[in-house]
Amino acid sequence: MKDFNYHSVKDSKEASKLASSSSAFLAGGMTTIPSMKLGLATYKDLIDIKNIKKLSGIKVSGKSVTIGAATKHVEVSNSKDVKKSNSIIV
Repeated sequence: MKDFNYHSVKDSKEASKLASSSSAFLAGGMTTIPSMKLGLATYKDLIDIKNIKKLSGIKVSGKSVTIGAATKHVEVSNSKDVKKSNSIIV
């Protein structure tokens, strides 16, 4: 695995400044690190977005369910709001 720079960011503005064509975003249990170890992917920068509060959470309004990019799968599966909605989540 090649060397890379790890960045843990606190907001989307900071993440945007670090983003480039040679970077990847991390938010949790992804396959990025194993892919890098196997030589299948190479990135100069890894940007960890799991601490960006605005990217987490579930909002149900009307006929829509919005799930933030950094929301954990367990939060979605345990959400009473998601269970109550008649939406199909793909």
